[in-house]
Formats: sequence, C-alpha cells, structure tokens
Amino acid sequence: MNSLRGHLDFDNGGTLVPGTDSCYKDGDSFEPRDAVKGDVARMIFYMATRYEGDNGEPDLEVVDHVNTYPNPEMGKLSTLLQWNAQDPPDNFERHRNNVIYNDYQHNRNPYIDHPGYIQAIWGGPSAIKKNPELLLSVYPNPVANKLTVESSEQHTMDFKLYNILGQMVVTGKVLNGRNLINLAGKKPGLYFLMLTEENGRWTKQYKILKQ
Repeated sequence: MNSLRGHLDFDNGGTLVPGTDSCYKDGDSFEPRDAVKGDVARMIFYMATRYEGDNGEPDLEVVDHVNTYPNPEMGKLSTLLQWNAQDPPDNFERHRNNVIYNDYQHNRNPYIDHPGYIQAIWGGPSAIKKNPELLLSVYPNPVANKLTVESSEQHTMDFKLYNILGQMVVTGKVLNGRNLINLAGKKPGLYFLMLTEENGRWTKQYKILKQ
C-alpha cells in the first residue's frame, strides 16, 4: 500500500485504488481507509517531532498543502488534523505503540498516548488564541539552561513543561514583561511548553540540549 502511495501527500478524494475497497488517490494525494486515518496522522506528526534536522537528518515539517516532494515536508495539515479527530487511538494502535516501545525502539509516539497534543501544537481548536492582543515570545530553541518568556499582557500566566512521555516536569507562573524558566538538570530531549492565560493557551515544542 505504501508503494502505491509513493511520494503522494495525504488528503481526501481521488479515484479508487485498484485492489482496495476504500483507498483513493489522485495526482498529488492519497486517502487511506477510514479505520487508519487517525493512525496515519499521528505517525506523520510523530515524524515531524522526531526529525528536527540533527546529525544530517532532514527537518521534517507538516504543511497545509500538497505537492511537497522532494522537500522535507508532508501535507496536508488541515486534513491530518481532521483525521486525528475523527479516528482517535484504539486498542490496536495503543498496543502497537507499547510493542514498539518495549521490544524495538524504546521510545513512544506521544500523540497516541496524548492525541490532544496535536491540536495544541499544530493549531487545532485547543490552541486557538482568543485574545488577539497577546504578544508572546519564548526563546531560544534549542535551549540549554533557561527559556526566556516575554509577554505584553499585564497579568500572570501559568506554565507547564512536559516531557515526551507526557509527564509534567516543571510548573510555575510568569508575569508580564521578561521572565526566565529554569531548566537546569533536565535531561536532553524534546519537551512541550504550555502557557495558559485567561483567554487562551499557547503550546510549543522545545528541544533541551545536553547541559
């Protein structure tokens, strides 16, 4: 099936793929059967998290268009978000994630354990900022010891830092102006920072370097 897809991006529509009863493709996209659409979406989002351009690897990004080949991109973002929502993780997918973790790679796909991370990071409903006046900057990325948070808002925001397994490792508050989040002693790897204020929530992936 993957050979039939080739370099096509993922999207809805097209003509029926011979030998299948529910897969479709056209000149620039491939639509898998409904039962695995969410699985495919969570695999793509995992790949975008895993491949960050380190050690000569590509920096894979999920984009909201098709015809991405040969760029290190995969589409279509809006369709993949829809598939993730309409086909949540089932027992088979969770079992496969456990087998991969225990017997092979020893790392997990966090979007199977926490599918809500996808909406939060890639602009799904839970990540839409209701307050258009909020000016927020958080840097650097990658980061070693401290994250700098600069906010224009005159109120307190809560922050939580999660590791790739979904475990909260740091929590606290930041005020308007310039703040520092201390990351001393944290293991290198990928983390998710969530900042919450009264009108919305802001989430982004960060890579912590070896200290």
